[in-house]
Amino acid sequence: MQAMVLRSMDEVLRLVPEWRALPLDNPFASWEFARDWLSRPEIRPFVVTVRDDDERLVGLASWCLRMQPGGIRLLEGIRGYDAWIHDPWILAPELERPVSDALVTALLERREDWDALDLILSGERSPRLIERLESWGSARRPGDRQHRVTDLSQGWESYWSSRSKSFRSSMRQAQRRLDAWPHRMLEAETDDYQTLLETGIRFSQERWDPERNRDHWYDGLRELAHASAPRGAFSAFGIELDGRVIAVSLVFHAGARAYGTIQGYDPAYAELRVGSLLSVKVFERLAARGTRWIEMGDGAMEWKERMKTHDAETVLIQVGNSLPGKALLSWKYRIKPQLASWLAPSAASR
Repeated sequence: MQAMVLRSMDEVLRLVPEWRALPLDNPFASWEFARDWLSRPEIRPFVVTVRDDDERLVGLASWCLRMQPGGIRLLEGIRGYDAWIHDPWILAPELERPVSDALVTALLERREDWDALDLILSGERSPRLIERLESWGSARRPGDRQHRVTDLSQGWESYWSSRSKSFRSSMRQAQRRLDAWPHRMLEAETDDYQTLLETGIRFSQERWDPERNRDHWYDGLRELAHASAPRGAFSAFGIELDGRVIAVSLVFHAGARAYGTIQGYDPAYAELRVGSLLSVKVFERLAARGTRWIEMGDGAMEWKERMKTHDAETVLIQVGNSLPGKALLSWKYRIKPQLASWLAPSAASR
């Protein structure tokens, strides 16, 4: 196994045809998701390829360096903590160990190029990489970063019957209330998804990012949707009431997995529980299409807690590689949170 670190955009662009042809099971590892991010002025490529003795591409880590104040170089995944996971793509499960070892060797050989490492890795997909990197620094498994997953491998009826009776009953009641209004379910894929995409993003921003601090994340979803829709790897669902879209669910597809990235609704219709109703309808349709797992990312949102079957282990890896890098990680994960906890009671008392 031979690993190579691509540090320039010219090198990355030469890789793009191979990158786009990979059978990815994670849309956040795609070139389309990375393209805009890698062109930002504060970002430098740190894309690692792993090839076997026949020069076949068997591993790809789409990482980057984000320049911090003082010139500190932070090695992280594309779009940092806004992306769900930063795991490398690996051709086959039996190659996970040698590819991970090759990636670690590349990081060691290029240690002069980065000051700190901050990655989100899946315990299921990258056990060897976690093991190796954990020996360098710290590994945290915070509950609020664990990924919510729905297992549909036994079929919709089996899954739905496993939900609580109270939840199923509440959905039947909500459906009856919605049926009193003129409404319809919407589904868009190849060429008519734009309205639902933008409406879903607007719902999400208004609720979770009113100050517009995460525009780059939503821009990345737009790029990914535009690239994924023509090949059937993106779907947008909605509920329309009286000609107005009041709930949206955006889903990316990768093989037997689906990624539910945004579920949003108009708060004026919260009493109709349109968000939860749409989630149930979407999951049922995905199950009918053969989707076996739906990944919902982290965050303890009500709809995720009701729809999930289990949490998938997510590990936050931090490695300080220089004194400035260690200081940066200490500030981000120890000092800053501690200050926030000290100041929170004071702010509340005012």
